[in-house]
Amino acid sequence: MAGFVAIVGEDGGEPVLDEEIVALARDYQHLRGSGTVTTESAGTWARAATIEDEVPVTLDRDGDSWCLSVGSMYAPGSRCSASPAALDGQFAAIRYAAERGEIEVITDPFGMQDLYIASRGVRTYVSTSALALARHLSAEPDPLGMKLFLRAGVQFGPVTHWRGVERVEPATAVSFGGGTRSRHHRYWMPEVDDAVRRLSLRATIDRCVEAGVGVLADRFSAAGLISADITGGFDSRMVTTLLDRAKVPFETLTVAEEPTDERFARVVAETAGWPFRAQALPADWQLDGARLAQALGWADGRLDVLMLAEVLWRQEDRSARSRHVLTGGGGENFGPSPWMQELWRAGRSRSVNYDNLMNMRVFLPLDVSVLVSDPRADAEPYVREVLGRRADPYRGALNTTQLDVIHAYREVGHFGAYRSAGEAYVRAELPCYFRDFWTVAFSANHRWRNGHRLHRGIIERLHPSVASVETQRGGPAELVTARNAVRFVPYYGRLGRTALRKLRGRNTASQRPGRKTIDVYTSAIDGLHDSGALRHPEMLSGVLYDRARLDRLVSSARAGSGEGRTLLGRIATVELALRSAQRA
Repeated sequence: MAGFVAIVGEDGGEPVLDEEIVALARDYQHLRGSGTVTTESAGTWARAATIEDEVPVTLDRDGDSWCLSVGSMYAPGSRCSASPAALDGQFAAIRYAAERGEIEVITDPFGMQDLYIASRGVRTYVSTSALALARHLSAEPDPLGMKLFLRAGVQFGPVTHWRGVERVEPATAVSFGGGTRSRHHRYWMPEVDDAVRRLSLRATIDRCVEAGVGVLADRFSAAGLISADITGGFDSRMVTTLLDRAKVPFETLTVAEEPTDERFARVVAETAGWPFRAQALPADWQLDGARLAQALGWADGRLDVLMLAEVLWRQEDRSARSRHVLTGGGGENFGPSPWMQELWRAGRSRSVNYDNLMNMRVFLPLDVSVLVSDPRADAEPYVREVLGRRADPYRGALNTTQLDVIHAYREVGHFGAYRSAGEAYVRAELPCYFRDFWTVAFSANHRWRNGHRLHRGIIERLHPSVASVETQRGGPAELVTARNAVRFVPYYGRLGRTALRKLRGRNTASQRPGRKTIDVYTSAIDGLHDSGALRHPEMLSGVLYDRARLDRLVSSARAGSGEGRTLLGRIATVELALRSAQRA
């Protein structure tokens, strides 16, 4: 595991003592496991501590200056002094510049590593764990953060489950010292490369291949064996073909419990000759209290603990062979996913249809009758505000460009949350969110991304036989020609059915859970009920729910019904988060 905490006081004010930073580090340990605590100082007014086990925190020194970073932080030269604008990767960092007497807290360009901040008087508290800050500061619950999570299943923007504990925004540097108050600076914003936007499809494919292969070869050729996710879609297939061309040693892994993904992934791996493993849960695997507590602590209550616990087991299992994991997260920006809800308006307007965005992408259909009121009424104004603010600098651009920026910002709640939680066992990286590679896709003409043409072209250019294998969406992963057009009938049929479901306000189809999954889920609900976490009179979050309806939902789940699993998992997560932030 890897993380850090810090306390920064007023320059020249009352000293920050070692006992204080150790107390905060202990709150972190209480939530995420033991780990070794090591402290660093910046004069008398700031202290930082790392908490690490198998997955290390990176410590760099340059004289009396130092830099602590979690995740993978790529810098030209010294991490202690490199300009934030030159940094890349998925990371959170705190560093001390001794010559200037300044502390700087930095998030990665897309915010894919969690970092949180809170203030009390003249002191600022920083951590890669929101729960640790909430527990240490006895922070009050934030109804907005809870309602957003209950209704949307994610959190993005600064909001968390606790008032005053905020997520630091992407591409942000916060500076302290020099006789001034803290200063927030956004050090990078995506910019469209007009030269790329004018390229033909073939030339755009060439540019993407050059950028992707170049960055992967540069960063991973000497990294040892990489574990690479592979599914039935385009994103992971694109990343693995890039790894193959970059001559990076890797093995592919997929989830055995997802039979469709496994079927397509296995064929891809066998066709390419890549090592492949379908990762299956042990027959006796149980979702017990310890696993739920770990899932809660590592995601700060912003991922469903019932789902995350299984993901963390998989990360622990794969860490026995490789602690370095690459995924296809962010690959949607090489296709049309960010703007699909615009339908025929995509690329034909300079305004974003925020109603469609809310209805089809953020607040998906969900039965919330168990709640005393629909959380959307309170959460949606916040969502519109933070997404609109993110897109505002691009207001004159095509809606496809604005929605690219919005999509990347929203994904801190999904890919960022899962990537950060994975630090319990592995170092996961998202190549599609490396800044230069992402920018090429961002700059590409939106027409080349429609129909996954850019995805297809990259895969076909790198590995034609892999491109010929069908995808989960229907049809092969190659460009459409007169020769292969008939193979794409399933793809366009599926596309039409998905659009129709969204227009009718229905959720997209999902696989029915197997008996094993339901049994594990039922056992977990039994345990949560017995502990009081799902017994309304004992719940800290009980005011949000209708008692009779919650009792019926819990009873149904305990009887083996999968109905309402999504919402009940979120309810359990919120309740456990509030309980964990309290001291006994």
